[in-house]
Amino acid sequence: MKRSRLIIFSTILAVLMAVVSLAPVAAQSESLLIWADAERAPILQELGEQFEAEFGVAIEVREIGFGDARQELLNFGEAGEGPDILIQPHDTVGQLVDNGAIIPLELGDLAELFTEESLELFTYQGQLWGLPYSTENVALIRNVDLVPELPATWEEVTEIARELQAEG
Repeated sequence: MKRSRLIIFSTILAVLMAVVSLAPVAAQSESLLIWADAERAPILQELGEQFEAEFGVAIEVREIGFGDARQELLNFGEAGEGPDILIQPHDTVGQLVDNGAIIPLELGDLAELFTEESLELFTYQGQLWGLPYSTENVALIRNVDLVPELPATWEEVTEIARELQAEG
């Protein structure tokens, strides 16, 4: 599991480094600053150490909550004082773009490493502004022994759930 996380992390960092290496600001630094929430920061710190050992690029991880990170980026991002990589939900892209806090990415052939749907989540005004670091499948599974007939509406699901809870 750790190996696959390192591969994913390394791939995303390599893509981002290739993209930002063209920018003059990125060329001035031999390290990358990542802002991440408390849940992800320790994992990214560990992966960053492995990444530095393998590729020679230092990774600094700053623990900061989603809301605080978004607000700080809105305040300082346009001045170039934000992170190189920011962990944020995809639904913040529009606000960050509209306020000049992030720059678009050009992946070229590297786009093939990601599903079209995952890139669409970070596409705004026809440009790509971010990359997914993970994807998930969410499913509702029905136990046919307890619920033999498929509910047609969410109201039915709620009603059945209440009945099953009452029955214990």
